[in-house]
Amino acid sequence: MATRVWKCDFCICETNKSKAKILIHEDVCDFNPKNKTCYSCTNHESDGFWIYGESFHCKIGKDHDKYEDEGNCPSWEQEGKTI
Repeated sequence: MATRVWKCDFCICETNKSKAKILIHEDVCDFNPKNKTCYSCTNHESDGFWIYGESFHCKIGKDHDKYEDEGNCPSWEQEGKTI
């Protein structure tokens, strides 16, 4: 027997049996470009360190910790276009 499960269109980890809950999640998802968080920005780059888990930085020097949590970075870019 199949069970329908809904998945976030922006991240790979969020699933739920409730479509309404997924729509709520998508609105605040860190990977949703409208939120302008580091995860969906072209300036988001891996440091390549895997000892304690992967770490990241901003290629243009913005406060990665702040905009990763809060979003709305003024220098956020996607596909080479500042939005």
